[in-house]
Amino acid sequence: MALEGRLSVVAVSDAGTTFATIDDLNSCQMTLGGTTHDVTKFGDSFVRRLSGLSDSSYSLSGFFDQADTSGQTIITTAKIARTLIWIMLKPNGTAGWKQQVAVDTLNINSTATGVQEFTCSLQAAEGTITTV
Repeated sequence: MALEGRLSVVAVSDAGTTFATIDDLNSCQMTLGGTTHDVTKFGDSFVRRLSGLSDSSYSLSGFFDQADTSGQTIITTAKIARTLIWIMLKPNGTAGWKQQVAVDTLNINSTATGVQEFTCSLQAAEGTITTV
């Protein structure tokens, strides 16, 4: 069953316990990836692969909200201080995952004829994703 994107909840925490919803987001992408190793040998008729290390990343975007002193501020503060934070993504608004991440990039974009935009990318710090 398809879910409406508007149901998504994205929150962050500096300690991984109490999470603050990030205000004014309108896009979130979670990417689960990793490495695979080719273990094909002579005589095989099809490529054989072994799963290697897993990885994940998150891309968030929306409108910059300087009044969001919890969600967007946690991300901004972590980037400046070079500290790790936690992200929690609930695609249906009630259940999902949380993971410790590093803030890779943070962008605040302003144009004279538009609105101020907020975008960031987060990279897995530990790799362990926990169901919430």
